[in-house]
Amino acid sequence: MTLSKYELMLQSWDRTITEISQTIFRHLFLIGIDHKPLKAALLIGLCLFTLPAFSQKPIVKEQVYIMKKGRHHATKLLTNRLLRQVEYLHWYNRFDTTARYIIRNKQGRIHVDQLDWSKLSGITFTPWQPRKQTAMAGWRYNPVKDSIELTPYFHVNGRRIFKDEPHLTIGVNEPFEHEIHLNYESKEITVTLITARGILSETHQFATFRKWLVQIHPYFGGNKRAPRRIKLWVRLEIKKR
Repeated sequence: MTLSKYELMLQSWDRTITEISQTIFRHLFLIGIDHKPLKAALLIGLCLFTLPAFSQKPIVKEQVYIMKKGRHHATKLLTNRLLRQVEYLHWYNRFDTTARYIIRNKQGRIHVDQLDWSKLSGITFTPWQPRKQTAMAGWRYNPVKDSIELTPYFHVNGRRIFKDEPHLTIGVNEPFEHEIHLNYESKEITVTLITARGILSETHQFATFRKWLVQIHPYFGGNKRAPRRIKLWVRLEIKKR
């Protein structure tokens, strides 16, 4: 797919804004600021700085995320989105051959961290503490089987929840979907993965359940950063209550 000059300009502008935001985030939040209300206020300020975060319209155009070599966070065409009273979010995803990554140890063998789950897009109620209340999906590349493995992935009340088994398996370049459904009455969130080979779903109840939530973007790792440049195509649909 060839991007127009205008789209390339927007992509470059968004990457610049994202890198500035992430730098501000690291310096303000990771260096000596322990006051939670202040953290929340600063995060809201960053959201306001990136106006697309408040768009409530479903995304129908396919976007490309790039996980650069040596980084955890993916670059993106859209910033984190602040959403209100969303019933479900549905992502249509596809990796290309760049998903064939291998993490090696000093002896040149496959590192144990090859088994770590990287993260697809998801949501959080606590963006200033994203590992406290989060629902998303996990993925990893299996070099032995030359396949991509998928599983629901949660942080519930500060506890990390995922399962190595069972999981779904797809091939490189094979499209797949994942959906997050919110039940405001039971305070439950369901993450569902859908492939041509099967469906895998998991539900958990959250102590924190708000009308406002933040969409989060793909993240490589695990412990290790991306060993190569990885591309992920995504199309998102959002349904409000």
